[in-house]
Amino acid sequence: MTSSFWDLWAGWPFVTKHIGVFAFAMTCAVSFKFISPYYFVLLFDRIFSVDIEFWRLITSSFFFGGFGMSFLFAFLIFIQYSAQLEKDRFDGRVADYIYCIIVGIMAMSVFAYFTSAMLLSSSLMMYLVYIWCNFHPDSNLRLMFVPVEVPSRYFPFALAALHIVLGGGMETLIEDGIGILCGHIYYFLEEKYPQEYGSRLLTTPSILYWIFPPNTMPQVHGVHGNIQRQPPPPERGGFQGRGRVLGHN
Repeated sequence: MTSSFWDLWAGWPFVTKHIGVFAFAMTCAVSFKFISPYYFVLLFDRIFSVDIEFWRLITSSFFFGGFGMSFLFAFLIFIQYSAQLEKDRFDGRVADYIYCIIVGIMAMSVFAYFTSAMLLSSSLMMYLVYIWCNFHPDSNLRLMFVPVEVPSRYFPFALAALHIVLGGGMETLIEDGIGILCGHIYYFLEEKYPQEYGSRLLTTPSILYWIFPPNTMPQVHGVHGNIQRQPPPPERGGFQGRGRVLGHN
């Protein structure tokens, strides 16, 4: 079993691995009562206070609650799709994947401000699931406990519906909806807009490339085989450029 764990650990790509450690550490800290979960949730009155508790934007996005089945399912599905997306779409491009997550957190925080959502971890999970599914529209995925395959383009909505069936209330629906909406915005700006208009609105900041320089060509080797990232279209007036369930292929 130890060998299997380390094999699984070794298979996690760079960003997913560090996020996993961070999220697990927060859960341990809360479960063993080293710190109150109050300090991890999203409270805008504290973020904009004199103390400027800006870390809440980050902790609320990666905190999956204390140990339990809800944590296990949410954490595993997050790791699964984060790892697949990072390997399939962002292979060797750590800076670009970090920027993808930053864009998601920023967008979700805006919606959270108006909906009073206090945790964005479920939203970020759905954000990554939605993006991965749109990059793999012809895949079929299966929800655990449900012996029916769902086309990937409908999978995020099926997962959100299952959350409701398993006892999630309006809060869960709002969190999942925020993630799906922000995932759609990112996919449109990253993939559709450049194809239609020949320019890019999302460009990774140079400082991220300085910290995490690309180490390979943008060719990836994921579970669905080799996927070559398409080059940007020709220039056209611009430059080129709370209960959660585990889903699995």
